[in-house]
Amino acid sequence: MLDFDPIRRALGMGCWAPFHGRAPVDDAEQIACAVLYNLNDRGGIKDSFCDIDDDVRLEIVQSLAALIREGMKGGMPKPHFEDAQAYPAMMAQLRAEFGRG
Repeated sequence: MLDFDPIRRALGMGCWAPFHGRAPVDDAEQIACAVLYNLNDRGGIKDSFCDIDDDVRLEIVQSLAALIREGMKGGMPKPHFEDAQAYPAMMAQLRAEFGRG
């Protein structure tokens, strides 16, 4: 029996079938492509991704990779909310306010 690991699969597919159609230049771009592959494997998102132009695909991968590179440096900013319950409470309030809750 094969041991299926969806995370390793997405990472491999990020290199084998990159979202922007070119070989990732570094680990951050490969991770970005893996994230996009993972998202693209979801029904509603997959259809929307088909309509994205190549230049926008490149921009998406490069901006995600920049976020990943910066995040991998460490020293991430602290969450805005000190109280762990404040963020979920704010989101619940926003959902109710905008009719999504």
